Amino acid sequence: MKLPGIKGYDFFKDTGIRVVPTFREKDYPTYLSVVYFQDVKAFENYEKSTEVATLRKNLMQVFPPLGPNFKWYVQYRLEKSLRK
Repeated sequence: MKLPGIKGYDFFKDTGIRVVPTFREKDYPTYLSVVYFQDVKAFENYEKSTEVATLRKNLMQVFPPLGPNFKWYVQYRLEKSLRK
């Protein structure tokens, strides 16, 4: 969060509740992290930062031999946000 351009971070844990049991996807990740960036350039700076490189190196030691198993690694751009 010290890097410039990071607006926020949310961390979620799967509840296991499935409202509609007919989804094609059956194997959901237990945890989901969402990082919010000011713009695409801020994301690119984050990916190239020494802090993230150090974090990934340390995670490799905690989760050998390949590091944590990231099932999905996706990027979205916010198109619309509604709040009450």
